[in-house]
Amino acid sequence: MAQPATKIPTAPTWDLESIFPGGSASKEYKAFRDQLTTKLDNTGQLIDALPEQLNAPARPQWTAAILALQNVLADIELVLSFAGCLTAQNVSDALAHAAEGEGDEYVARWRKFMTRLEALSLRQSDTEWNALLESPDLKGISFFLNEVRTIARKKMPVEKEELALDLAVNGYHAWHRLYDKMAGDLREAFEENGEVKQLSMGQLATK
Repeated sequence: MAQPATKIPTAPTWDLESIFPGGSASKEYKAFRDQLTTKLDNTGQLIDALPEQLNAPARPQWTAAILALQNVLADIELVLSFAGCLTAQNVSDALAHAAEGEGDEYVARWRKFMTRLEALSLRQSDTEWNALLESPDLKGISFFLNEVRTIARKKMPVEKEELALDLAVNGYHAWHRLYDKMAGDLREAFEENGEVKQLSMGQLATK
């Protein structure tokens, strides 16, 4: 009969250097975030320039704005995921926490753009909206866009939704970051093979 394992194998580790070399101080990571700020500015301009009336001539503009929103969200997710990995690796990494805070600001801006798009989408007829979603570039995300339009009917007016998003950056999201840092700072003594080590709660959980 096989003997039960007495030692937990080493956990796999991610290769963050392959994404942005240099960790939280990475010049490439900083440049990526700077480019993302410019992308957000450009996306906001596309949203602000959307024709009020959705029709055949306006469809290319609507399609470009929606695709820009989708593209910039992917970049925001990369910024947040990388910062999350860095803080999980070292909870005291101040630059990583700062980047995570930047990421929350990006999300708030993106959601404000989405709020404007949602409000504008509600003014369009179902016929024109469905014609837009028949575009080859949007057909693959038509379920998501329809869901967004449906949820938009239950939301507050645009100006109130935008205020809530602004307040969330330094309220709800900031509290979440603070909680994660405080929880990550917790350490407890653990004796193994005659040696006492200070382990995090996550490390203790694997024991």
